[in-house]
Amino acid sequence: GGTLHVAGPSTCVVLDRVWDADHWHGRGRVSSFVPEAQSPIGLFDPRIGELPAWARRPVFFDVETTGLSGGAGTLAFLAACGWFEDDGGFRVRQFFLAGPAGEPAMLDALAEVFGGASMIVSFNG
Repeated sequence: GGTLHVAGPSTCVVLDRVWDADHWHGRGRVSSFVPEAQSPIGLFDPRIGELPAWARRPVFFDVETTGLSGGAGTLAFLAACGWFEDDGGFRVRQFFLAGPAGEPAMLDALAEVFGGASMIVSFNG
């Protein structure tokens, strides 16, 4: 199940879903995927490996847009973030725009999520 709430004007809809730590995904429990500080993240970027708190709360982020060709009308209509909760569960929060007027509310909500992140992981970031 998930939680549905509205951020700011009614044009930004926020959906939350949490998978419990003991929920199985593939061959492992969700909690088995929680990053550990001693993981070899330095293989990807040595600077990150030197930061002791990188594994505290990495946030995984992706966005869908109306296109990347430029010009007026290009808009991020869906943004999604995922992170591990303190109890080992995994939360996915999605932000859907019903119209351009909801963009400031979506950006404020994303800023709040990113403000608590130890690191942001993105697909094309």
